[in-house]
Parts: sequence; structure tokens; C-alpha cells
Amino acid sequence: MAKPGISQLAQGDLRKYAVLGAEARLLQLAEEAAAIYRAFPELRDREVTQPSKATSNGRQTRRRRRTMTAAERKAVSARMRKYWAGRRAAKTVASNAARQTLSTDGVQSQARKKR
Repeated sequence: MAKPGISQLAQGDLRKYAVLGAEARLLQLAEEAAAIYRAFPELRDREVTQPSKATSNGRQTRRRRRTMTAAERKAVSARMRKYWAGRRAAKTVASNAARQTLSTDGVQSQARKKR
């Protein structure tokens, strides 16, 4: 069953009203843009970026990342080895300091002897 409002209007009339509404909205947008440009005249000088273009099948193209060269991968590898070596060293130092604190504390050393 068709909606009562739409069945009474011919399709041509419906499209005509849609076009009139779209034109009215475009005029409103133009007026809003003019008001914005009056408030911020420096916007006229700015370059407007266009959205990415779609390919022939309608999908947008993705921006590809630049791949790393072998030398860049080697440099990253060396940096990470140095980073993780430093982390392990800091962990070892902290662990040794905690052990020394426990061994010098009389109460905890007695508790360890009872085990």
C-alpha cells in the first residue's frame, strides 16, 4: 500500500518540489558562505583542498607509505637493540637493589631463614 501523501502527488510534481527545495538550500548556503567570507576575508586567499579522487570503480585510492631501505631497517634494528639492552640493564639493577634491600632488612631476612 502506498503512502497517502505520495500517491496523491504525481512523480513529476514530487521531483519539481525537490528541485525547488534544493535550490532554496543552495541559496541559503551561498548566503552563509558570503557571511563567513565577510567575517573572515583571509579565507578567500586560502587554497581549498579537494577530497581524494575516486578510481574508476568508485573506490578511493589509498595513500601508500614509503618503504624503508635496507640501511634504514638496519639503523632501526640497531636503535631497538640498544633500547632493549638498556631496559634489561635497568631491570637488572633494580632487581639487584631490591635484593640488597631485602637482605639488609632484619625482619625479612629472618622470615627467609624460616622457609
